Formats: sequence, C-alpha cells, structure tokens
Amino acid sequence: MSTTNIDHGNTFVTIGDEKYELKFNLKAVKAIDTHFNGLLNAVRAITSLSPQALGAIVTFGAGLSTKPKDVEALEWAITCAGVSSVMTAVNPYLLAMLNPAQKTEEQIEEEAEAGNA
Repeated sequence: MSTTNIDHGNTFVTIGDEKYELKFNLKAVKAIDTHFNGLLNAVRAITSLSPQALGAIVTFGAGLSTKPKDVEALEWAITCAGVSSVMTAVNPYLLAMLNPAQKTEEQIEEEAEAGNA
C-alpha cells in the first residue's frame, strides 16, 4: 500500500469572532463525501451559497459537534458573517480534496527558484 503525504489543504475560516481550522484528513473527506453524495456535489452546494452546505463542511472539516443545535448555531453565524465570504474561504479546502496531489503556490515557486520548473 502506498502512502502519500498531503501537505496542503488545511484551511482557516473566520466566521464572526471564531476562527476554524478545516483539516484535510480522511475522516473529513469521507464525511463530506457521504453527506453530499460526492465531493463535486459539495462544491456545487457551496457555490449555490447554501448556509447549510457551508455549515456541514465547516462542521466536518473542523471536527465540530454534529448536534442539531450546534450545527444550526453555526449556520446562523455563517449567515450573519456573509455566506459569500465564508464560501470564498471554504472553496479552496474542497478544491484541495478534489486534487490532493496538486502543488501549492509556495511549492511551485520553490521549484522555479531551484530551476526544477
């Protein structure tokens, strides 16, 4: 079995006064994939500016409580903070899930400086 190190994908999202770290790990990937019946459906859901979709992704990515009252409070916080601004912060997290082998901007710049680009 081959193991690949994923060294990008973790994302910080600020919602109101709270800052959440969305962690790129198998548990989060599986939870989001199952909840939305596919990662591409998760991307579609957030681009439709759904506070519920964003709440689910932040909940799974940050490992937050899935109790309905906690999820509802997060969805309200997302609505108050601005759904489009939260979507903009969450989108890179989902895109990293769709392409985990993609290099970060920093990696590309380092390789270019080293003459490996």
